Amino acid sequence: MANNPNNSRNIFSWFVRNHVAANLLMASLMIGGLVTALTMTVEIFPEIDPRTITVTVPYPGSSPDEVEESVNRRVEEAITGIEGVKQVRSVAAEGAGTVTAELEDNVNDREVLDDVKSAVEQIQNFPPEDADDEEIIDTSAIQPVITIALYGDASERTLRELAFQVRDDLTALDGISIVNVSGVRDYEIGVEVSESSLRKYNLTFREVADAVREFSINLPGGTIRSDSGEILLRTDHQAYNQADFEQIVLRTNADGTLLKLIDVATIVDGFEAIDELSLFNGKPASFVDVSQVGNQQVLDIEEKVKNYVDTIVLPHGVEATTWANSADILRSRIDLLVRNGLMGLVLVFGVLVLFLNLKLAFWTTMGIPISFLGAFLIIAAGGGTINMISLFAFIVVLGIVVDDAIIVGESIYAKREQGVPGMQAAVEGLYDVIVPITIGVLTTIIAFVPMFFTTGFIGQVLVVIPLVVVSVLLMSLIEACFILPAHLSNVKTNNMRGAIPLVQHKLRNGLQLLITNIYLPTLKRALKAPYVVVAIAITAFILTIGAINGGQIKTVFFPSIDGDDIAAKLRMPNGTPAIETEAVIRHMISMAQTTQAEYDEKLPAEMGSIFKNISANVGSTPFSGRGGPGGGEESSSGSHFGEVKIELLAGEVRPYSASEIESRWRELIGDIPGAQFTFFSNILDAGEDIFINKSLFYLNV
Repeated sequence: MANNPNNSRNIFSWFVRNHVAANLLMASLMIGGLVTALTMTVEIFPEIDPRTITVTVPYPGSSPDEVEESVNRRVEEAITGIEGVKQVRSVAAEGAGTVTAELEDNVNDREVLDDVKSAVEQIQNFPPEDADDEEIIDTSAIQPVITIALYGDASERTLRELAFQVRDDLTALDGISIVNVSGVRDYEIGVEVSESSLRKYNLTFREVADAVREFSINLPGGTIRSDSGEILLRTDHQAYNQADFEQIVLRTNADGTLLKLIDVATIVDGFEAIDELSLFNGKPASFVDVSQVGNQQVLDIEEKVKNYVDTIVLPHGVEATTWANSADILRSRIDLLVRNGLMGLVLVFGVLVLFLNLKLAFWTTMGIPISFLGAFLIIAAGGGTINMISLFAFIVVLGIVVDDAIIVGESIYAKREQGVPGMQAAVEGLYDVIVPITIGVLTTIIAFVPMFFTTGFIGQVLVVIPLVVVSVLLMSLIEACFILPAHLSNVKTNNMRGAIPLVQHKLRNGLQLLITNIYLPTLKRALKAPYVVVAIAITAFILTIGAINGGQIKTVFFPSIDGDDIAAKLRMPNGTPAIETEAVIRHMISMAQTTQAEYDEKLPAEMGSIFKNISANVGSTPFSGRGGPGGGEESSSGSHFGEVKIELLAGEVRPYSASEIESRWRELIGDIPGAQFTFFSNILDAGEDIFINKSLFYLNV
């Protein structure tokens, strides 16, 4: 019989009698879980597969209308209808077209990528004349971790060279592999040939272009075999700077003299002819972005980058600082989990000591660390990592993880008070509650299981929540059924004298009076009138639904989580020159400084300024897409784009929310004709509630 505590074949009874087995199980869960947790990948957000394929075609000198007609439409027509492609969207900008194919769930990305490449290659006369070759990539998820800002009174060339030097130094460090430079333009050699020079030397522009193209190359030339070995032939004439291009030979005259490029053209060794301006705290700047991919550890990357910044040697007038540090968010959530966990341990232990027994309180409280550490074994086996979402799930389950242990412990303690011997009390106490606690745990698990089957982008974000919750609850059930009864088999009732037993006695009497005088009479009345109880429950349910539909209880898809940064993306009408965009950006900076001054007046002097750093970009928006999974907007480029980003004091010490500061800044900026602003101040941002374009409609409820 399952209810026979002396049944030697019952696994629960066996664990109660064999304390060594229970202790070994506990040690295995705690040590194994701790080792697993220390070796798990730590990242900011779960690795997300965007499940998109992007086709990018550079088309220099073209307008958005030309790109739409000659590039985007042709690509859209070619890839629409490919099996596995859910929908197609495109962006036509000055000088380039981008077409993005969003894939269906549960399709093979590589197979669809091959089909897309094949379809694009079959387009007749593509890419258009004067357009560069298309680039087709399967978008991967790379998470920005931290940025180094190099700023000061220095030339653009100096800042660019320093940024690439920093990039090379960082990629040489173990554990860092993805480092990109932003905020600066690429080098470009410009060859300017006048019509009068061409006529003077009887040349055509194509002849000059062909000479530059054919001379400035590195080309293998084959092999010469001889008795002594093989000799590799190679043309090594790649031109890299102004001096190299000046010596390119255009023609050899009949008298043996050489006509060189410098004789007919002006060579400009400068930067790419695009509009790009980066400022950091009001000074010219370049940025080095360090990202995490695969199993790289976010906190390790942050530590190495900060150590590097502390030791870097820079020219006079140039400074370096870390910026856009996403690891701060992760660390704050880890700290929050640790604080809440310790608080939970103290509260559970304190309450149990007041009502029950010191030993029972200790072993019941131990259910929290045992369940949490043991859960890491299941989470790691399920492919989970330590990230913002999993830490949130740990915080959610923290309040319910110890419930079953409390129920089992109180049941065993009640048996001991009735005079039942230790081991028998442990087994009988467990048997009395094992069915309800198992059903209670399974009911909670069932509530989270549907999240495993959520599809699409949001499913990849949320799947870690049920993984953590289910793992912790299963471990808590194992701990309550196999480990806790063995430790409580020799627990004794309070028979000692002192302050604690006296307090316990008074609290028990007070609780008993509450049960006798209030709870039991109410329960009896409810049992005598079940229809009234059901009617009250239905009424409460209807009122709740009405409050939700009536707007008294707000509904949001993602809650607003206040961040430590404010970013404002600016978009001017297409074709707006960079000088006008820069004027608006400088107005935004000026209003940010006004906002800073207003709030600084309210802060205590020892807190310093509420703003730590301010960056600005004209021609690009490098930081607007850093709002977490699905947050923010895609980075954009062009003379009509700009961005201002503000780093605030940490939220733990800042008396004002980021959203409040953002609202004041937005108010001061005011309305500017033709300017569109998009502000971000939350850690997570699921996008606008309603987004409409020509062929796409999204609604977040």
